[in-house]
Amino acid sequence: MKKTIENIKNSSLSYGSIPFWSWNDKLEEEELRHQIRHMKERGMNGFFMHARSGLVTDYLSDEWFDCIRACVDEARKLGMEAWSYDENGWPSGFAGGELLKDKKNFALSIEHKDGAFPEIGEDIYETGSVIAVYKKNADGSFTLITEDCGEENYLILYRRFDESYVDTLDSAITDKFIEATHAEYKRRLSADDFGTAMPGFFTDEPQYYRWGHPYSNTLPAEFEKAYGCSIFEHLPAIFFDFDGADTFRYRYYYLIHKLFINNFIKKIYDWCNENGCGITGHAVEESSLGGQMMCVGGCMPFYEYETIPGVDYLGRGIQDDISFKQLGSACAQLGKKKALSEMFACCGWDVSPAELKRIAEVQYAGGVNVMCQHLYPYSERGQRKRDYPQHYSEHNPWDAYTTEFNLYFNNLGAALAQGQEYAPVLVIHPIHGAYCKYKKDDHRSLSEIEGKFFELSRLLGHNQIPYHYGDEWMMQRMASVENGKITVGQCTYDTVIIPFTYSLDASTAALLKDFIAQGGKIWLFDRKPDCIDGVPADCSWLEANMTREELFGVRRTVITKNGKGVPQLRHMTRLTDDGILVYITNITPNTLEDVHVQLPETGFPWAKLNLYTMELEPVYIADGTAVLSFTDSASFVLVSGQDIDCAPLTEKPALPRTFIPVPKTVKLAAHPTNVLTLDTASRSNDGITYDEPLSVMGIKDNLLREQYSGKVFLKFTFTLEYQPKTLKAVLEPMYERVTVNGTEITPDKNDWWCDKSFASAEISHLTHEGVNEIIVQVNHYQRDYVYYVLYSGVSESLRNCLVFDTEIENMYLIGDFSVRCDGSFTERERNADVFDGTFTLTAQPSVVPAENIVRGGFPFFCGRIETAFTYSYTAGKPTVLKLDGRFATAEIAVNGQKAGTMLFERTLDLAPLLTEGDNEITVILSNSMRNTMGPHHRHDPEPYGVGPGTFSFEKEWRGRECRGYVPSYAFVKYGMKKA
Repeated sequence: MKKTIENIKNSSLSYGSIPFWSWNDKLEEEELRHQIRHMKERGMNGFFMHARSGLVTDYLSDEWFDCIRACVDEARKLGMEAWSYDENGWPSGFAGGELLKDKKNFALSIEHKDGAFPEIGEDIYETGSVIAVYKKNADGSFTLITEDCGEENYLILYRRFDESYVDTLDSAITDKFIEATHAEYKRRLSADDFGTAMPGFFTDEPQYYRWGHPYSNTLPAEFEKAYGCSIFEHLPAIFFDFDGADTFRYRYYYLIHKLFINNFIKKIYDWCNENGCGITGHAVEESSLGGQMMCVGGCMPFYEYETIPGVDYLGRGIQDDISFKQLGSACAQLGKKKALSEMFACCGWDVSPAELKRIAEVQYAGGVNVMCQHLYPYSERGQRKRDYPQHYSEHNPWDAYTTEFNLYFNNLGAALAQGQEYAPVLVIHPIHGAYCKYKKDDHRSLSEIEGKFFELSRLLGHNQIPYHYGDEWMMQRMASVENGKITVGQCTYDTVIIPFTYSLDASTAALLKDFIAQGGKIWLFDRKPDCIDGVPADCSWLEANMTREELFGVRRTVITKNGKGVPQLRHMTRLTDDGILVYITNITPNTLEDVHVQLPETGFPWAKLNLYTMELEPVYIADGTAVLSFTDSASFVLVSGQDIDCAPLTEKPALPRTFIPVPKTVKLAAHPTNVLTLDTASRSNDGITYDEPLSVMGIKDNLLREQYSGKVFLKFTFTLEYQPKTLKAVLEPMYERVTVNGTEITPDKNDWWCDKSFASAEISHLTHEGVNEIIVQVNHYQRDYVYYVLYSGVSESLRNCLVFDTEIENMYLIGDFSVRCDGSFTERERNADVFDGTFTLTAQPSVVPAENIVRGGFPFFCGRIETAFTYSYTAGKPTVLKLDGRFATAEIAVNGQKAGTMLFERTLDLAPLLTEGDNEITVILSNSMRNTMGPHHRHDPEPYGVGPGTFSFEKEWRGRECRGYVPSYAFVKYGMKKA
């Protein structure tokens, strides 16, 4: 096993994280190089240079490529990977708008309406042009007609074009995208860098038209070629059910899926291969059948045409295993060692390292081994700070500990790329069965097959049954049967699960018949399919020949607790040349003690691999069964091989039961720089008459809706009860003039806070006890294009790369003050603490509540806060500190000596540093930007899936009214308490 461990060490960095680096402002070479060096210090292996909303430097301009070349140069010097991103925003395909200059490139969909027989024009590139007209029949079917036959009402299918995306089913349009993007990068970069220091491109969420019923003007000819009949005969089936509709839908969606794969992603992949570079990225809506039907018709074939296949994982919740098992299955079958996930978007600012670990590790157990952290922003000014946070840059208060975070996942990714995954079970993927029933307008059309799909996924995942999915189109090209086993690419399976599905492909049916004839094992989940290739067929030949118990018997690693399964755990077993590696992770915050892991019989010792030190550590094993205890998000990598020389534990380890008490209040060991976010203001257009105070985001939204151009004056107020030594006003670069109580100030751009664009000015000498006023003068202006994107009904692509000319934002006060909250707090779900009342700046206290520092005068605080308490220790008293509560990291010291940091774990044994008598225990807590940046005013006080609109309320305001806005402030409590 030592050879495998050495391989992990040597390849660790190559499996290191490659964050989305959001290029979202005016780019400066010096700052770009600085940020790359910072990524290197944090253990990142590279970055994706990602044009994104807020980008001021012109996309694909000379200046843009100057920046690209500078970053590639810096990456080469540091041994990093400088990947390009193939679009401005997402979804990929429109070349930053270049292809949208020609309406023949537009994405299109089919809409339907009832009406009199229409005029049928010949311009197939005209929105609203008629595709086909049908007479309605009494039995619910439709007859295609070409002229008025005297009916009062017909079904009319017509085209609807989207000016903001392209037709990805049309090969010629993809050629234009490649020429405008990929080929341009090749022309602009040196031959020595293209494909090396700049390894390739990230493609993001390409799709056929997801916002309607997808169509292409190429479809009639393609359908005729594929099926030998006209597409128009049964085209209403994508909207309605009638005899033969299932068969048509199967053919329709099978075709557009193949066209999307062959005419978009495969074309780009082939170009990259021919030109010496790679491609990674992901499709969209991978986690369900309905999502895949809406966007791509099946994700797994997409992965065949990526150098590093990838997936997307959004939000803070732990998802079902489907999306990353699809990815891991395809990578194993295709022999692709790396599998990437873009993860952590939409989690919200307060997501903790332990939660991130769970999000990542559930995916790593499914086959992911490279992390793309979303998001590392170039700038946080304006809208940029609301870009699907958390953000993993110097803006993050616990940024220093992302080095340790990355080290762990670099090593884990490398470990889970060793050898081959043990997965003897093949599950036929039911996506082609979904083709038969999918109707976009009917959200119930897939409820039966979708429900069964999730049910099967949970059965297998919760019981740690090792399996892969088999995509039927990939199997048609890659699968064979021999000696009672099915081989798909580089993987061989001796057991096949037939899921609940309406149809199998004819090629799959032929494979299964051969497999059964050779004695292969079949387990039928629910009932047999009704169709072959979408056509009703007799599937009586498809019989199960193994039981559920026999299926469970394929496991080489069996995990139980009290004799029952443990659904909270996920696992992967990997077979290497010199031993076996077993990975088990807890995907819940709950502690699971005395978990019994029956390990594969190897005849050799077992040990735990420490993923920080890469050293072997002993584990307790009796009769081939390890007894393990999993704390919140804990995981184990267990290894066995002939050269393991780590003696096992002779006694079962026990978790500590008693802990050092944490008092209800703790001292402030140092006075931190506190924050007050000013997010309401009074608006004036003349600087004389002001409205009543309103949310700054409301003012911003109203200015946009009014399409207002001209001077705007924003009056912010705050109340002082004492005169702080230091009080700074922090403003984003929206202002023309700023006054404090009538005196003009000039914020210093060199004295920035949080982001280098957030300038500050010392104002303590201009303030007084009572109410103070800060008036910010802004010249509000937006180009017509901004209003077009916001209000013309275009789809997301143009909004995802929009730049505002003027940004109206909150301002901040920072200094040595406390914020007294006069009003009432209410504890809400997900650690939220909702406050109704007013804020007053006062002197900082000497002590704060340990469990909820928000209520101790720091409701808007972000950063590190140093606390201390005294622990009187005598022999026999607890030595383990366990901290419950809400925080990101905790640095612990005893009597001035550093004891360690809590990043993933929440316990630390202080015995080596404790002395008889009183000991001062110092705890430096890091929190997040959550309480500074929000969201503060949603009905859901702490949503676990956030986007820009969660914070901005964009297009929700109507004057002073906004149904989504509540005036109270939602904070997330942070602090520590004894377990």
